[in-house]
Amino acid sequence: MNAILRRGVVCLFFANAQASVAAADLSATNETVKSVFAAAKDGDTIILSGIFGRTNLANRSFAKGLTIDASKASFNGQLTMRSVVGVTVRGGFYGLAPGDWQNGLTVRVDFSDRVSFLNATFVGAGIGKERGIGFVDSTNVLVKSSRFTGLRGGISIDTVTNAMLTENNFMKSTSDGINIVNSHNVTAKSNLCKGTVPSLGAHPDCIQLWSLKDQPMQSDIMLLNNKAYGETQGFTSFDPDAASGIRISMIGNWVETSMPQGVACYGCFDSVITGNTLITLPGAQYRTYLRVPGGSNNIIEDNVIGPLPVKFTTAFVSDASAVGARSLATGFAEPIIGFASAGEVPEPAVWLQLLVGFGLAGTLLRRCQALAAA
Repeated sequence: MNAILRRGVVCLFFANAQASVAAADLSATNETVKSVFAAAKDGDTIILSGIFGRTNLANRSFAKGLTIDASKASFNGQLTMRSVVGVTVRGGFYGLAPGDWQNGLTVRVDFSDRVSFLNATFVGAGIGKERGIGFVDSTNVLVKSSRFTGLRGGISIDTVTNAMLTENNFMKSTSDGINIVNSHNVTAKSNLCKGTVPSLGAHPDCIQLWSLKDQPMQSDIMLLNNKAYGETQGFTSFDPDAASGIRISMIGNWVETSMPQGVACYGCFDSVITGNTLITLPGAQYRTYLRVPGGSNNIIEDNVIGPLPVKFTTAFVSDASAVGARSLATGFAEPIIGFASAGEVPEPAVWLQLLVGFGLAGTLLRRCQALAAA
């Protein structure tokens, strides 16, 4: 073997040795997790085991990524990540001892980038206070294939750019499944909300969006192929103080609920609302509707409104003066753009001021329907 070849073999050996060292498996318990995290290197996997109390992980950046295997870990205190980059958490049970400590989120991620939670379980006591996981002032976040049970809010995205929330299940929520606030370029797809049990005063939504006053409107939010069942509203974008959002897409969602706001985009611009199915549950007091009041240049087409499906086959572009699309089944204008009257929809008091301008139109519509039926 010549000298050059020998040198190449030696270099390859050391390169492989260094790679194996860089990808170590590190064990951690409640007592050692902070120090293990501080010493971890790019490519490492930290394997958690046992019960963890309040845990703070901060000020680390992993260009190649760090994996935290929490499949054998349970948390009865808040897990906080702050100023971390490149961390993926797999598995874990969060909320071992549900209680007031969860009011400020069971897991909180602040000022971080490239943080993911996969196949995690979040549990609350179902008393209307506990919250699941929240991301604040962060970028490039992912929550996938996770379960949320008995929580007031499952996932909250607050001032986040680039997020993917997909294939998560929200069961027995006492209020909302997902909240997306003051954020941009967020996709929520193939999520499920079912068995909602609203707590006193709650106004639940499977997924709800809103912008913040004096901040740029939310933009580029996509709600795709999500499903909502039961005593909840569906997929909504509300904002009492300012317009709601730009380029909001609500496409292919299924709503089978007992509450009136099935799919709603209030004050949305350049948005797309297509291919959604809305079904009112038997015995519901209010019909589940699609509403897109205000805003402009919104494309709305091929949405089905039940319980006897009414399909709107003609695409149209909404503007502030639009009042509805013609129902092929009844021949009357369905109020799918604009609010129904305040007497028909039990919205919070903050919405009543906005409803006044539409109340007269709703009254006239009902009179026309009554005359036609006579």
